[in-house]
Amino acid sequence: MGKAVLNHLRRALGIGFPCGAAAFLVLHQGALLLLHRWAKVTPVAPWSFAPMGPMEAPAVIWLTIWAGLYGIAIALLLRLLRVPELAAGLVLGLLATLAAPYIHAPGGLPLFGTGTPGPLWLSLLLNGLFGWGAVFFMRPFALRG
Repeated sequence: MGKAVLNHLRRALGIGFPCGAAAFLVLHQGALLLLHRWAKVTPVAPWSFAPMGPMEAPAVIWLTIWAGLYGIAIALLLRLLRVPELAAGLVLGLLATLAAPYIHAPGGLPLFGTGTPGPLWLSLLLNGLFGWGAVFFMRPFALRG
């Protein structure tokens, strides 16, 4: 049983981190670009280099690391549970919105996009897209294989 657990963990680490990071950089931040530049529904610009976190790393790097770690969690859950992949990714991405008060606020970023709970829909949209995208990027790698 120990080898099976290590195999699950190894696959989740190898696939989850890069797919989670890519989903954040491409889909989450790409959608934020559309919402910021063209729809003008949020003042928050994508790919921000504003200092964030305890080490004051650029926000895009800090959030990409968190997205990669969340991608590992998504990959591990999908390896262990037999649920529809893309739907599970969407739901797990939506659940990432609950982490915003612990990741964004201490890092100095506005909570839910503008600092008020009003645009909660915006966070749900972006994080749902992130979760769905992370799983979408994992699919070619036969995560459950």
